[in-house]
Amino acid sequence: MDGVEERHSIHALHAQIRDHHLRPGDRVAVEDPGYVAVFDLVAALGLVAEPVAVDDAGPRPEALARALGAGVEAFVLTPRAQNPTGAALDAGRAPELRAVLRRHPATLVVEDDHAGPVAGVSPLSVCHGRERWAVVRSVSKSLGPDLRLAILTGDATTVLEEAATIAALADAGWAVRAGERYRLETGPAVRITVAGLEPRDADRLAAALARSLRPERRRASA
Repeated sequence: MDGVEERHSIHALHAQIRDHHLRPGDRVAVEDPGYVAVFDLVAALGLVAEPVAVDDAGPRPEALARALGAGVEAFVLTPRAQNPTGAALDAGRAPELRAVLRRHPATLVVEDDHAGPVAGVSPLSVCHGRERWAVVRSVSKSLGPDLRLAILTGDATTVLEEAATIAALADAGWAVRAGERYRLETGPAVRITVAGLEPRDADRLAAALARSLRPERRRASA
């Protein structure tokens, strides 16, 4: 996970750590040794890094248990191609970590799978059954760094929905702006300028916005 090609993955991590449930002073478990950009991000957000020792199979369960016992609110890990060690979760370690995490169901877990399909091992996750989780998977190493593309998935609370709402409204013929640049700690939103909106169009816009906020209806109509 080196250089400019992985910055988009860190930006996705930034969004998850900044916008959901964490406040300055909260503790975040991170791999030790780990990726310097994650350390810098945690420090920049006023959070406190809690080290979790890593071996060839990824974070060590006893180290994670100690960090969770210290009251961390989130855990950031790299499931494969860990930087700088190259560690990767295996079929034994992943369930061990899940067992430790089950004792702390409210902890946010963020997986940074930056190498994706060229990591050399199959993907394994510790997020199964979590209340709060996010997985960031990059394709910059497999398809090219110029794409600057990462794929994000997670639970309904943790994932930002602005992009989906903006896309749904665009499909319906309305142009709105993401609210991310207008907020610090408040939740996701969109900015809609109505100064030039004709009164007769207000109901149509409101209906389109309502549909965009119901993902189950979007799936049913797709």
